[in-house]
Amino acid sequence: MRNLSLESMKGIDYQREHIVLASIGQKPTGGYSVTLDFSEIRGGTLELRVRVAEPAPGTIVTQALTTPCAVIAVTAEGWDDIQITRAENNR
Repeated sequence: MRNLSLESMKGIDYQREHIVLASIGQKPTGGYSVTLDFSEIRGGTLELRVRVAEPAPGTIVTQALTTPCAVIAVTAEGWDDIQITRAENNR
């Protein structure tokens, strides 16, 4: 499992890997991010844990609507279901 940039997505072999988009929805400012923290296939379920970063109070951030997300390449084999959870202690 790996986080992907736009350039690296061009090299995906879709017979061997799938793409997962993990998003936290629209946010009122910049300063938010989503990254892959942990992945495991257990009992036919692909479990992904993402870490969400938020701007600290008082931080100067971009004043624009943003939609933080992570694009993750995952193996195409060994799972039928997917579960995405948020990691604890995200600051």
